[in-house]
Amino acid sequence: MTDDEIISYLTKVFEAKAVPYWKLKHPPNYDEFKAGFANVGAEASGDMAEQQADRKKQLYWENRARELAATPNITKSEVLTAMAGVTLNAELTALLKEHLKRAK
Repeated sequence: MTDDEIISYLTKVFEAKAVPYWKLKHPPNYDEFKAGFANVGAEASGDMAEQQADRKKQLYWENRARELAATPNITKSEVLTAMAGVTLNAELTALLKEHLKRAK
């Protein structure tokens, strides 16, 4: 990307006004600022990998909660840990709350 393309992109995205570099009170290092746009596409793929990792963790805790619900001898700490892992799933949270009453 050329400098002009970067500036026009930023003004469109942030609905901003382009100010000359020399008018800035504490200007950033221009080379570092420009280097930040070199990997714009790489950040999007990093976000996708992070979302997949989060989904794996969520599935793990959902499966663990179902296992604990099926297990007769469970401890309170196991149930509380699983409840923290499935806070977004109201059904599993309610199921674990019921089993918390009979946990040791």
